[in-house]
Amino acid sequence: MKPLIFIQTNDGEVRYKCDTFWSTSTKINYAKVYSSFDDKQIDGWITTYDYNIREYIKKNPDDNSIIENYKDAKMGYRFVNNELLKDGGFSIKDDVIDSDLRPLVYTHQMIIDSDVRVIDIRKQIIREEKLNELL
Repeated sequence: MKPLIFIQTNDGEVRYKCDTFWSTSTKINYAKVYSSFDDKQIDGWITTYDYNIREYIKKNPDDNSIIENYKDAKMGYRFVNNELLKDGGFSIKDDVIDSDLRPLVYTHQMIIDSDVRVIDIRKQIIREEKLNELL
């Protein structure tokens, strides 16, 4: 299995990180497939989203839809099984659909207030799951 990186906007759209500098797409087949999974690498790949969104807001200061769509957006990864990959293992076969992939794993959230930041939410999710089990 290999990971894909995504951001889920507030309208529910899942956008996958592509191969070019922080371009994203809703099409799974355009997603960049990473060679390995390591928490530190995942953190590094995800936390650079803040730069991209910050620059987009600066270039479009009057477009409030950017903030509305990305404020509190969730980010993370999901795995794709090796048999769904093209030869070479770094792109997904053309006939693969969303339901063929493993579930979304949320790890970070984008905060937009006076600045744009990405925060780790894994501990928060674990706490919420434990609370739900107790209730």
